[in-house]
This record gives sequence, C-alpha cells and structure tokens, in this order.
Amino acid sequence: RGEGDYAILDLCNSIDKKIDYSGIKNLWVKKENNIKKNEVRPKLTADELTALPFSDRDLYSKYDYFKDYPFITFVGSRGCPFKCTYCFNDGMSKSYEGQKYVRRRSVDNVIEEIKICKEKYDLKIAIFEDDTFNLSRKWLKEFCEKFSKLNLKLLPIGVRAELIDEEQVQWLKKANCVSLIFGLESGNERVRREVLFRNITDEQMIECARLLRKYGIGFATENILAIPTSTLDHDIETLALNLKCKPLYGGAKLMQPYPGTMIYNIAVR
Repeated sequence: RGEGDYAILDLCNSIDKKIDYSGIKNLWVKKENNIKKNEVRPKLTADELTALPFSDRDLYSKYDYFKDYPFITFVGSRGCPFKCTYCFNDGMSKSYEGQKYVRRRSVDNVIEEIKICKEKYDLKIAIFEDDTFNLSRKWLKEFCEKFSKLNLKLLPIGVRAELIDEEQVQWLKKANCVSLIFGLESGNERVRREVLFRNITDEQMIECARLLRKYGIGFATENILAIPTSTLDHDIETLALNLKCKPLYGGAKLMQPYPGTMIYNIAVR
C-alpha cells in the first residue's frame, strides 16, 4: 500500500537474508491464515524523490527489442490534486492524510537523467508520464527552457486542458514538444462534472486544441465510453466534441470501475 520504493527494497533485502518480512511497512502479508496489515510509512518528500537513483534502464536495453527504441519514458512528479472518480490518486492520497501529496523532482535532476539517457541510448523523444505535467507553471517554464537545449523531442502524456494557456503552449513549443495527450473523457458536461468530477468545460478543451494547432503541436485525446449513468447518446456527444477539437488521434476505452475508486461505488449504486 502507498509508495513502493523502500518497501520493495526492504522486501528484497529480507528475502535475500531469509528473514521475516511480515512486519515491513506498506505491506499486507498473509501469515498463518491471517493478514498482517502493516501501517503505511510516510511518503517521500520532494527532496527524497529527487535523491532516488535513476531507473536502471540497462535491464531492458540489453534486449534487441528495446535497445534501438527512439523514446524513453520519464516521470518528473508524483501525485495529482484533482479528484477524478476513476483514478487511483483519490484513494492513494487518503493514505497520506495531512501530508503534501503532489511532489516534483527538481528540474536539474530530471534534466540530468535525460542527459545520461541521451549519452547511453538512441534517445530522440522524451515521453513524460506525469499525472499532470503542466500543473506547476514555474516548474514547466524552467523545464522547457532547459530541455530546449538538449536537441530532443518532447511528448508529455498527462496534460490538463483547462490549465493550458498560450504562454504554456509557447514554452512547450520552444522545448520542441511535437505532441501531447489530454483527457477529454466525456463530451457531456453533466457526466464529466457529476460522475467523473472533472470540472472542465467544452470551451476550455476546444480552446486548448485551438492553441495547440496554432503553434503546430500535435495532440491526442483520451476518452471513456460506458460511464455509469451515461447513455449511448452521451458517447456520441464525446465523438462530437472530438470532432470539434480535431485531435490527431482519439483513443476510446471502456470504463473500468476498479474497487477502491469513487467510480466503483457509483457503478455499484
């Protein structure tokens, strides 16, 4: 439960030493037909997140299938302040009540990791999997400024359309952002607001799309079909809003109401 960095490390060390691991914080362990529910350790601070070693990508690059990939995935932050009902972040944040949930690695730390990957691998495109890549304007501006000097292409996955403005798009363009993805999810504002808890208007998404097209940044949308309380007509509205936004690609997936999420409780009701 919670973050796994040091829980996994403690577990591996315990297995190596052949010692009992049932008391490791963040783990629930089945023992003698009972489940030992250990408490969750404090989450990593921004400084601790920055201090983590970089991912050992040699684990993958030694295989022919991976070694010539032109892109590498990075994550510059953890956590999201939004309360989308289908997302794990709402439940995860409750495990850290009273602690700062959204944290970012320093820009210099992220840039250093990218530089190392550029030297070691055939890196041409840096993909970012942050939950909300454009949440912090200060971080984004500094990152785009420093990334622009690396002669690489940028592709952030998690961008919030309502946070995008012309200045942010200009920063991204300077950083050679060739494409990005934002969540449209539903074309019906009631479903979006009352069921998904996404307080984004049609106009905000259309304006985001307009700005991206103005500066020549490609974009794709993420969409969810079969949302609890929705109808086929609502899904057609989702198609209609995509046609107004004109993405290069509109990905559509069926809602998966995982236990522990708010959408699960809505679906059960």
